[in-house]
Amino acid sequence: MRRAVLLVALLLLSACGSSQGDTSGSTSGSTTDPTVSTEPVSSSPTTATTITPPTTAATTTTAFDPTLELLSLTQARQRWADTNPGLYEWTYFMVCECFSGPWKMLIDNGQVLSVDSGDAPETEAPPFATVESLFGEIERVLEEGRFPVRVNYDEVNGVPSVYVFNEPDLPVDGGFIFELEHFEPNPVVEIEYPETCSTDGSEATLVEQDLPEVVAETRQAIFDAAMSCDFDALRVLSMVGLPDWTFQTSFGGSGVELFWEEEARGEPILQEVVNHFNQPVWVSDDGEFHVWPSAFQTLEAADGTGMDPDAYAQLLELYTVDELQDMIDFAQGYVGWRTTITADGVWTVFIAGD
Repeated sequence: MRRAVLLVALLLLSACGSSQGDTSGSTSGSTTDPTVSTEPVSSSPTTATTITPPTTAATTTTAFDPTLELLSLTQARQRWADTNPGLYEWTYFMVCECFSGPWKMLIDNGQVLSVDSGDAPETEAPPFATVESLFGEIERVLEEGRFPVRVNYDEVNGVPSVYVFNEPDLPVDGGFIFELEHFEPNPVVEIEYPETCSTDGSEATLVEQDLPEVVAETRQAIFDAAMSCDFDALRVLSMVGLPDWTFQTSFGGSGVELFWEEEARGEPILQEVVNHFNQPVWVSDDGEFHVWPSAFQTLEAADGTGMDPDAYAQLLELYTVDELQDMIDFAQGYVGWRTTITADGVWTVFIAGD
């Protein structure tokens, strides 16, 4: 099967085009988390299905009316909404002159629990983290008038099994082929959490702050879970905002699994959660977002310019002046660990970088 697809790819694609798969999350409305965007997901029960994608395709660079393709997409999305198991495992690969993957991912209600990147570098994010993100990419390309030559959807659950994209604006023919190898709803999963974590023995307490009750409750619950090394409680807390919010721990689409993966490697990420929730908080003008530390919005220079002196002194308990200077040089502001809770108590991110 893979050999046939590779032969088709070599015939179709003389150069790699680009179609940006969205692996981060986003809200379903116009409001956007100031620390990172997130993406809507949905869930409902389904049954197992075996997907056998075809191995031939045709390509063209002439414009066409995408009405039928958009209708097929809408119908496929409805089948997915009707059968989405919430928990599923899917494996796919990409062909664009060179072979990428296979990407094997375990998804739980929009959360990426694990990623096996195959032959790709571990630091390379999967082109599409979830079925929803692939649907979104297909829709974007169709609405822009750039079109996939063919998208085949599973007749039962609507999952795209083959997506052949051709970029008509390139001076030479270029694009990619997505092919689904395997889709399994409700796989039997056993998550192995570390027996200990970086907060073992810590006597830290949560500093009281003037917060809306629901925000304070979520903050306290996260803090308590981190202090007790309760990874499953953190997993549950990270899913409160679904389907409108997808919790993130990286710009590549990682979710709450980062906590137990990093702790298993000896990285004190739960201690970072505790430390940063005790930093001063910044609140957006509309009151929608509460972000810790406030330095994310106020730090203008490594010497604390822009910050309240007390807040700057607390920030120096976590970062050196040299580390802050590196952030300023890199991103003209604070890009260390930060975390956000929305006005309705949804934990959206714990993330670093830019």
